[in-house]
Amino acid sequence: MTTIQESADTEEFKRKLFEIYGIQVKESRGRYSYLLPERKKAITGKKLGDAFEKAAVDAAILGTVPITFVQVEQKLESQRNRQITGTESIGRVVDMEHNEKVKTSAGYEQWAKIHNLQEQAKTFNFLTENGLLDAEKLDDILAEVTADFKQKKEEMKVTETRLKEVNRELRLLGQYFSTMNSYRAYCKDGNKKAFRDAHRSDLDLHDAAHKELLEIFENGKFPSIQALKEEKASLTSRKKVQYSTYQEIREQWMELNKISQNRDSFLVRQPEKKPVDLG
Repeated sequence: MTTIQESADTEEFKRKLFEIYGIQVKESRGRYSYLLPERKKAITGKKLGDAFEKAAVDAAILGTVPITFVQVEQKLESQRNRQITGTESIGRVVDMEHNEKVKTSAGYEQWAKIHNLQEQAKTFNFLTENGLLDAEKLDDILAEVTADFKQKKEEMKVTETRLKEVNRELRLLGQYFSTMNSYRAYCKDGNKKAFRDAHRSDLDLHDAAHKELLEIFENGKFPSIQALKEEKASLTSRKKVQYSTYQEIREQWMELNKISQNRDSFLVRQPEKKPVDLG
């Protein structure tokens, strides 16, 4: 996988990002912004996250923090899908049929009726302005965002799982090597029983770590601690990017779902929808 670390300098980084993904990197007042091929306005590194700021990219090029071109492209991809905006001022319509407070409070019922009329009007205006009165258009967008949301969630789980594994392997290797001197001395000692009695704690820790490591690495070849530390740094960076993307797509899904439910409350009476299972 091509990484920013393989770039000799920032100019090569910009060139590779453009050649591989068509993403232009612009610099202004010491800050980076990223322009996708089909967009007219660049997205600032600050908006994408700390890992995309100029200082972080420079650090990655120097080799201290690994960031992949794929991570940059994935982050920008989440921005590409944010085609619908302006829903923040629209509230969610109250379910008059199933809301318990509506059934028990006449005052709340009256408020909810007025509230629903206001939010339905806002929703209708929004759908009209964005050409979404055709129900299938909004449904297709919501389905696409839902699928993207599930995918990003699964990708984040895979990264988190591997990160836990790497942390475990680092802990076991640390325990294994920190007790190696005691184990070697035990192997050389003529009175092994007396030596083990005197150094039981270290030897038990060494044996336990060795046993677990063999369960993980069945061929008996253990990775270096440095290699695992580098993988951990890469996974940590990836997780940060993935989580930020996940949060953005989740927010978009919630907004689109709200608009969809509001629409169904007044546009055309449809069979009741089941909540989308996001896993």
